[in-house]
Amino acid sequence: MKSWKYLTLVGLAAVSLALAGCGGGGSDTADAPVVDPGPTPTEQIAVLQEQINALRAELDLDPVDIDNLTSSVSDLRRKVADLMQQIDDRKKAEADEKAAANPTSATRGF
Repeated sequence: MKSWKYLTLVGLAAVSLALAGCGGGGSDTADAPVVDPGPTPTEQIAVLQEQINALRAELDLDPVDIDNLTSSVSDLRRKVADLMQQIDDRKKAEADEKAAANPTSATRGF
C-alpha cells in the first residue's frame, strides 16, 4: 500500500511539473504581473477587531467580545479612529498636567 501512495505522489508531481512547463501556449496574460488583491473584508474585520481590543487595553478598558462587534469594516475603522483619538487626548491631558505641575521646566534657559 505504501508503494501505491508513493507512486501516486510521484505521478501527481510529474503531472504538475509538466503542466507548469507548458505555459499555456502564448497568451498575453501569462506575462502579466499578478496583482495582490489585498486582504479580504473578513481578514480586515479580524485585524480591526484585534486593534480595537489592543487600543481598549491601552485605555485600561475591558476587551470587547469580538462577537459583539459589528461586522462592517467602515464601522470598525471608525471605532479604531475614536479609540486612537481617546489615546491622543489622554496623552495630551497627561502632558498638560505634567507641565502644570512643573511650570519652571518650560521656561528654563531664558
